[in-house]
This record gives sequence, structure tokens and C-alpha cells, in this order.
Amino acid sequence: METVCGRRVLGSTRLLRAFAEHSALPLGARLCYLLMCAYGRDSGECYTSAATLARVLHTSRRAVKRYWHLLRQAGWISSRRVPGKVSHHVFPWHPKFAEASPVGGDRTVPTLGTKPAPGGDRAVTQMERTYVREEKSSSATTKLHSEVRAEIWGYFQGERRIQVDPPDNDIVRQCVQALRGHTIEELRAVLRGLFRTGHRPGQSGGPRSYAWFPRVIQNTFGPRE
Repeated sequence: METVCGRRVLGSTRLLRAFAEHSALPLGARLCYLLMCAYGRDSGECYTSAATLARVLHTSRRAVKRYWHLLRQAGWISSRRVPGKVSHHVFPWHPKFAEASPVGGDRTVPTLGTKPAPGGDRAVTQMERTYVREEKSSSATTKLHSEVRAEIWGYFQGERRIQVDPPDNDIVRQCVQALRGHTIEELRAVLRGLFRTGHRPGQSGGPRSYAWFPRVIQNTFGPRE
């Protein structure tokens, strides 16, 4: 699913820290991504040329294009062709962002929701630890639940500037059951298509709550033959 993150979202030190901690990319590619985030627009688009990035990074345009290739492969950026533009990239919501843990002093994007959670940051941190533990679990079922959570959370986040709460476990279980054995890649393709055809959060035909996802998934996927 290509839920695009605008500059205000990517300005969160939590999300950039998630990128730095979980990305296995070379240092040059990481610096290139951070620089592109800085140059990016509020819409989540970046038109900065390879020549500009190469000059700031003190490297060659060929190296920058190699960094773009690595970032695309890892799902951190997506490239598009726009007539008259030298380069056009967008920043998709990456599943690793769901693992970002809050640290004191980060005020760019609220931790989870607009109201303080009972127990302060410790309660929120415990929720984030749960997601990390699920991701690291060797259970294929647990991993699927984690991936589905990240997909529908990223979709529901959309282009909002304020981070929304993640889906609860009951919604995730309903979505997994509605998949009926289909893969996360198939789910991702369906959600990407819905997003591109205008079914965006808060809009007509789009999700107004997480209850939208189990119904749509169930109506989309038939039983495995």
C-alpha cells in the first residue's frame, strides 16, 4: 500500500529513528534518505535532483542513483515519472515506522493519539514493545498479525499530520480471518488499488474507523480453492 507520508509526518524524530535503527542500508543511502526528507514537500513528494543531492552529500550523481535504487528496493521511497520533472519521489508509510518508540522531547508527532495515555509515556512505550515483540516472534501467525496491523494502520494514517491510534487486536484478528489464507502481498495490492481509486480515510467510500477494513477484506477475498 502506498500511503504517502508528508514532510510534517517525516519530521518526527521517532520515525526517523525507526529508519536509522531498522534499516540495513549503507550509510550513504541513509544520509540520502534523510536529506530527501528535509527537501520533501508537505505532500510527501520530493523533486530534488541527483545533482543537488550529490553536491550536498559530496558524492557523485551515479552514487545518488544507486542510493535511490537501494531505497526503492527496501520500500523507503517510491519513484514516479512526471513530464517535465527531472526526478519525482514519494515517501510511503513503511511498516518499520510502526515500531518507532517514543522518547522524551519528541513533539513533532504525538506518540499515539491526541490525548495523553493513562500512565504517560510508559503506557505508550509498552504498546510499542508489544509490536516489536510480535515482529520478532518466530510464529508465522504472529508475524502475519503484525504485518496486517502495519498495513491497515498505515492506510488509516493516510496523509494525516497527527498520528492515529493503531488498530486493536480484535480488528486485526477479524482482518486476518477475512483474508481466508490469502497472502499479505495480495492484501497490500488490494489496499493500494483502493487508495489510488479514492477510497481514502475520511472520504466517501473510505474508512472512517477500523471496522471498515474487515468488511472490505471479507468482500474482496473469496475462499481458497
